[in-house]
Amino acid sequence: MVNETLQGNKKSDKVITVLVAAVFVLAVIGVVALFFIMSAQIKTSEKVATEVSQQLAYNVHNRIIADLQVLQMISGSISEDFNNFKPKDLRPFLLKTEGRQASFNSFSYITLAGKGYTILRDNSQIITTANMHKMPCFVTAKTGQTCFDRVLDNREGWDFYRNIYAVPIFVKNKVGAVLSAQVRADVFKNILDINTFNNTAYSHIIKANGDYVLRSEHPSVEVFQNYFDQPQNFISINKNNLKTQFKEMKTGAFWTYLNGQIWLCAYAPVSFSDWLVLLYVPGKVLALSVLEILLFAVGIMLAINCLLYLILKRFDAIQKEAYERMLHLAFV
Repeated sequence: MVNETLQGNKKSDKVITVLVAAVFVLAVIGVVALFFIMSAQIKTSEKVATEVSQQLAYNVHNRIIADLQVLQMISGSISEDFNNFKPKDLRPFLLKTEGRQASFNSFSYITLAGKGYTILRDNSQIITTANMHKMPCFVTAKTGQTCFDRVLDNREGWDFYRNIYAVPIFVKNKVGAVLSAQVRADVFKNILDINTFNNTAYSHIIKANGDYVLRSEHPSVEVFQNYFDQPQNFISINKNNLKTQFKEMKTGAFWTYLNGQIWLCAYAPVSFSDWLVLLYVPGKVLALSVLEILLFAVGIMLAINCLLYLILKRFDAIQKEAYERMLHLAFV
């Protein structure tokens, strides 16, 4: 009888050992699984942010193309009756309040010699400028191409940007003059104002060399001429490699530490000139979805461990009962 009890105790010890080993293995598997879950979530976050930045870049590109198409339509109207055209004839186009034309602040009719006649939305007079041949977009349009430029201006000590468009006016398949327009400075800001990621994300437009074209007004952004002048610690990419990515107009994402918190940054080319859109998403927003997955995984692990604990407790009770029986047989 004693031998049977001892054998039963040995079997119980083996079962307990196996269960402890199983708990250890499950714990290791759980840690590995959590690592893969977090890695997958990070990749998913990067993919989503990159897709959003591409959509923003696409929206900016479409805005530029649509405005140029409006100008080309107006230049076509001028071409049909070029000999009888007068700069004041542009006013009806400028005063339209619907569609794309509502965003234009001024139109300029520029002769090939560079003399410009500008009509403003809020001024009935025609402003004559003799030296518009110095404007880069005029030089481009004079060759028969469309042009867009974001020009830094300085008046009365205040720096501001002007969005300049220019298209050629063809006369018998030759450029007879140039039509230029100025658009509200905030049109791209409105495009970049996004309500994704719980309204916590913000974005910039920069050139391939890092110079800002349009800087976000987010509190985390410091005022610098170049994006790379702002102090930040790049986590997942080398600064020089990122410069190369920008110069080659690539699309991608990286993690950076800025103003006391971690950010996910995605970038995409605008496909017009050398512009790129940079999207910044706070890491703490992305961590919420990761936390939900982790809590779910931890909950499952706790449930399994609780079940194993109850089994161990039951075997421990059986072992104690067998031990007491053995003592009783041995000494009573």
